[in-house]
Amino acid sequence: MKIELSAYERKFVIGLLKNTTVQRVLDKLESSSTPHPDNEDYIECELTIPELEDLVGELSYEANHNQKKLLAAEACDIAECLEEQLWSAKFAK
Repeated sequence: MKIELSAYERKFVIGLLKNTTVQRVLDKLESSSTPHPDNEDYIECELTIPELEDLVGELSYEANHNQKKLLAAEACDIAECLEEQLWSAKFAK
């Protein structure tokens, strides 16, 4: 499934979750992201549903456990955005 993130969100996720259990997902996000055809400020990346679930899980963990409130809030916002995309993909079948 294709996910959409802003360029900032992509960079934030890769920086925040570097060297975690989702490193292979981050590598994919970093190497196979393409510009969104309708909005140059966004990227698209093809992830499997399990990969997206892992990514949402790690972001949710950071949102709940990061001591820096700004980072936790940003992780929460991105996790919610990706979770909406995940649920849309699951229920579209």
